[in-house]
Amino acid sequence: MFTALSAQYLFADINGNCSSCEQDPCCQTDCCEPCDFVPPCPPSACAYNAPFIIDTKCDWGFFVGASFVYAQGLVDQPVFYYEGLRIGISPNSTNQNNFFLLDFDYKPGFKVNLGYKLGCDNWTANCEYFRFHNDIGKGSYTRDNYDGFDSVIIRLFGSDAMAVDGSEITNVNVNATYSIEIDQLDFTLSRKYYVGRCLTIKSEAGLRAFWLDQSLNGAINAIQAGGTLETNGINESTSLWSVGPLTKLDLDWMVSGNLRILTNSSLAILYYEQSLNSYGFKENLALGNLDDQTRDYKSRFKELSMHNSLFLGLGWADYFFCNDWYFDFVIGYEFNRYTEVKNQGEINNYNNGSIYVQGLVIDLSVSF
Repeated sequence: MFTALSAQYLFADINGNCSSCEQDPCCQTDCCEPCDFVPPCPPSACAYNAPFIIDTKCDWGFFVGASFVYAQGLVDQPVFYYEGLRIGISPNSTNQNNFFLLDFDYKPGFKVNLGYKLGCDNWTANCEYFRFHNDIGKGSYTRDNYDGFDSVIIRLFGSDAMAVDGSEITNVNVNATYSIEIDQLDFTLSRKYYVGRCLTIKSEAGLRAFWLDQSLNGAINAIQAGGTLETNGINESTSLWSVGPLTKLDLDWMVSGNLRILTNSSLAILYYEQSLNSYGFKENLALGNLDDQTRDYKSRFKELSMHNSLFLGLGWADYFFCNDWYFDFVIGYEFNRYTEVKNQGEINNYNNGSIYVQGLVIDLSVSF
């Protein structure tokens, strides 16, 4: 009640009635507003942000874009090979544990975007597709001998461990490859508007559909004393599909002319189903090159996953060809994180982890 009375008192004389205006006796005349001062009027209409409008000549309302992505894929648990060495007999032994990590390189991908201006308060409909299919990680290791070690345990991912006397192994060669295939499809409604003369914001909301395939393949080739070759290998794959709500927020700060600094962020919470297949095998030439299946494991998971991204970059845009076309060029660096997905490798116990895709993005869009 006190708040309502206060508000009534404050705005009762907004049209210039000075009957209630009193001069502060402690204030000097030259530093105070006169008694007939009228405070600024509150807006008479609902709050409204002026839209950022791209209006080409004979505008059809469409815009299309394409992006080249040169990104690095990463996983939380990149251990691909374990080597356990022991000298002496327990409990007076000396142990040495070595873990070897995959090397992750930058690989190409792309995005395509199609949008349409709806003609209703300057809202637009957008559809964006992102594809990233690559061998993101590779690992290799070679050792000629294990002389001086009383026990050697070597293990690749989730394959069965090989435990032998150090004098029985003359050469070990390990190779492994980690691959991912990401397909991401976003449907959003958005509106871009001014929040100042040089700052615009674009708010987006919609849905995301996401597909992820992972595969991990590797083998240990160990040559034992006498020339016997034994191979332990692992072939694993996972397939995931997911869908859920998506929100995005883009900020553009026009610093000089048509040049601007921009940041784009997004958050999606998705329901997903993921299937996992793991197959281990062993080959021993001393046994006539017979295959010995060591594991055939399958499982299915249903959980929630969170996707978040951040893009930082520079943009430049302008009208061309007598205002028939509007070109927008953007270059920057993007970070993507996909959480709560099963990483490969039983050496990691199929724990929930994250997949990261980060790298350079070069984008060109055209409105017409």
